[in-house]
Amino acid sequence: DGLDSTAYAKIQGDNTKTFKVADAVNADEAVSKAQLDLKSDKPIITYLSKSGHNSQALLIDGKLYTTSGTNPSYSAYTSGRHQNIPSEYGVLNSFRNVNIPDSSPIVKVGGFMHTYAFALLANGNLYTWGANSQGQCGLGHTTITPHPTLAATGVLDTYSHPSQGEYNVNGSRLFILKADGLYGTGYNGYGQLGIGNTTNPISTFTKCVGLTNTVSTDIKRVYPIGNAYGSTWVLTSDNKLWVTGRNNTGNHGDGTTTDKSTFTDVTANWVTAGKTLADIKVVGGSRYYTTADQGSQGTMVILLKYTDGTSEVKGAGYNAWGSLGDGTTTQRTTPVSPIGVPTDGSVIDIQGFGSSPLTVHALLSNGDVYGWGHNNGGEVGNGTTVDVSTPALITTGVTKLFSDGMTSHIYGYMTQNFMQKADGLYMNGYNDTAYYAGLGVNNTSNVLVPTKVLLPEDDNQVVDIGHFTTTTHGRIMLALTSKNNIYAWGYNGQHGLTSDSATSIAIPTLVNLPQRITK
Repeated sequence: DGLDSTAYAKIQGDNTKTFKVADAVNADEAVSKAQLDLKSDKPIITYLSKSGHNSQALLIDGKLYTTSGTNPSYSAYTSGRHQNIPSEYGVLNSFRNVNIPDSSPIVKVGGFMHTYAFALLANGNLYTWGANSQGQCGLGHTTITPHPTLAATGVLDTYSHPSQGEYNVNGSRLFILKADGLYGTGYNGYGQLGIGNTTNPISTFTKCVGLTNTVSTDIKRVYPIGNAYGSTWVLTSDNKLWVTGRNNTGNHGDGTTTDKSTFTDVTANWVTAGKTLADIKVVGGSRYYTTADQGSQGTMVILLKYTDGTSEVKGAGYNAWGSLGDGTTTQRTTPVSPIGVPTDGSVIDIQGFGSSPLTVHALLSNGDVYGWGHNNGGEVGNGTTVDVSTPALITTGVTKLFSDGMTSHIYGYMTQNFMQKADGLYMNGYNDTAYYAGLGVNNTSNVLVPTKVLLPEDDNQVVDIGHFTTTTHGRIMLALTSKNNIYAWGYNGQHGLTSDSATSIAIPTLVNLPQRITK
């Protein structure tokens, strides 16, 4: 997520060089050194936004660039530079620089989900902008803020999650870390901010409560999963797991369906007796849209890594699509383990996407991928469109998963699974004449097994995937390759790809990146 104090500046290609950034103030210097070492003017890309609404962002050479589509329902407030100026839209022809009114280098950017976007600078200044409908910008009001505005100082880190792009995107929230602890702003109708109440909205950064360790060094991980019906999960340095927010389906795993407005310790509910928690990854969703109920069924799945080198995947909450992987579709208020998924430490990553009709994949160290959950569009990848409640081996030889948190307004479950293998990028899942799959013009139906995306054979090692929607599920895909090129494809009915036509693009197309801003 951009260049932070533990991240890197990198040019990837035939002569890969990595320069560690010991101090975030030196981020620009590290980028320059990398460029000079390769004697290249090729831009260095370190961030692609995900699950955005009518807005896509790139961090290029430490500078922020955005573009948007033309959907009037989601004017590009989060672009930070315009609101759908005619002829100035589309990934292929309209990335423009966002002017941050501060000379300090950008170390982290995120958001871009219509309601808010942010840029954290090396000097600790945080700038926010967006629709700000529930005070997500932390500016003390709920007024549209179309340009970067100083929201906080002394900020050490920021926390967002692409799953907040699901149905009712207005119900999102933003967290920041300061020297004295964690703060939140935005939607708080069910206590998702963990500030001790359900006052809504909250338009200024307010300190979280309930955590026994409250200074910055005590906060290890923060996962704000889902939006209006979501939960927020925190791992602290004393190896404890905390949660706050909506719990109507029992997704907190504490045996109740009681919401929480204060961070609550659920370590004993999730961690196996005798084990000590070392790290976590939380995936999930909270909103399933239907015209009948516009539902609110939360599902959470957690990868729990222990100090003895072992690990477990466990889940709780809504389970109508088999998203917990326990062989049933029974809702669970206490954590259950997916059947057959190893607990020996070989699970190195998990991903969950599609909102509360959650599809889950687990990646093992040997490259095997197990999948389960919602599968109406072939998202699991087992060759069917039947939901999968018992994990199945989907494919082998995978090195990276890319779809964690992928969702969209309104039909967040119409999603795709992207994963990298040695010979290229593979995809399965929802697809139609908008060509989300990137498999060519003859592929207009859902893809039921992992299938190779049509990237150039000499440039198909993908290191990151970005995506955004300009309609209910009209998705634009971007792939960043190891040669630091970006390719784009997918839906173009709202000109998210190009203003030249409204025709969707079936084959990944090379993006002409903006010219470098020289000093």
